[in-house]
Amino acid sequence: MERFAKRVRRSVWIFARNDSATPFVTSDNPVAFHSPDNRQRLRSLVLVPGAYLVFAMSPGVALYCHPRVGPFRKLGKLADCLSPVVLDDEMVESENSGQVFMASRFVLSNRPDFEAERAFAPTIGTDIYAPPPT
Repeated sequence: MERFAKRVRRSVWIFARNDSATPFVTSDNPVAFHSPDNRQRLRSLVLVPGAYLVFAMSPGVALYCHPRVGPFRKLGKLADCLSPVVLDDEMVESENSGQVFMASRFVLSNRPDFEAERAFAPTIGTDIYAPPPT
């Protein structure tokens, strides 16, 4: 746990504002992990060099923690700042699928509509969203 905390502490922290119509959701495991190329959700950050985490802090704000390695080094100038990236509904829904992936029991939202989350849940463990073979 200490190694994990150290990695997060040393990461580039970037805050993303969500002004889209779709709010961020969270779960009983509120930190989602992404592969370095953002093509895959991960159950853990610890053993994957370059992986980063996303924490939905509220329906309108998410924290991205990128390691200071590889292409993410260039993000150092955005450390502790608001991201210049404008989030749209599709991007927020993608982050919300990470919350569903990480959830053990609960997905929480400030809205009563969980249609997208319910549609995504049965695909976990399948290759339905896998990138095409190269």
